Amino acid sequence: MSQELWKSYFNTGLESAKAGMVETAIDYFEWSAKLKQDNQEIFYNLGVSYMTIGKMTDAINAFTKSLKIDDSNSDAYANRAICFSYIDENKKSMKDVKEAVEKLFNVDVTNVNILSVSGKTKVFGRTIGKRKNYKKAYVTLKEGQDIDLGGAS
Repeated sequence: MSQELWKSYFNTGLESAKAGMVETAIDYFEWSAKLKQDNQEIFYNLGVSYMTIGKMTDAINAFTKSLKIDDSNSDAYANRAICFSYIDENKKSMKDVKEAVEKLFNVDVTNVNILSVSGKTKVFGRTIGKRKNYKKAYVTLKEGQDIDLGGAS
């Protein structure tokens, strides 16, 4: 019965998240996680849902639980890096960016730098606006390695 129930909760959580009802999705993912504590996919989706509503520390905890179960999920590392960066934990963010790139592209990363970029000021008619600030990650690979993103010659 509980095997069917956790899967039902999980699928309802996915449908709720797709429909934009993130708080409802969180409830279903949490119920599913209580019944099936060894499923990394539940914790990953719980982390994404927390991240969507801005609860970064809860998202970090969920991603960490997901990675303890299966540490090969590069998306979990990347999303946890975004959460760490959002709360200004740049050292931890750089570590997760490194792990995500290494696992996703199967390369050796020697250095990661994160740069904060200020948003541009724009003029729209009589109105002056400003674009959002954002962060960039610069990754240095081991000598002789590269990442082919498109296969273009």
